[in-house]
Amino acid sequence: MPTPTPRNPIRPARGNYADLLANILSLYEGELCYAVDQDILYAVEQGALQPVNELAVPGSDPLLTNIQNAQPGDSLNYNGSQWVSGGPQDGGNF
Repeated sequence: MPTPTPRNPIRPARGNYADLLANILSLYEGELCYAVDQDILYAVEQGALQPVNELAVPGSDPLLTNIQNAQPGDSLNYNGSQWVSGGPQDGGNF
């Protein structure tokens, strides 16, 4: 597939966390912001900076409350009403 033209580069707002926070009103809802002093990517959500590059911790999010003892290589499956651990997968064969 060829590269589409014209292309628009993605340029998140960037600066020190304190500066981004001080100028939160000039940032758009959903805008990506990179705090160079913390090396963390944030998104503006409801007027606040929310980290987007942190790993979800089982039990910390209502969507993940049924995920217990997840291990590398496990899958996350939706059973029709909630997200559940699918256990280990063999090379991507679900």
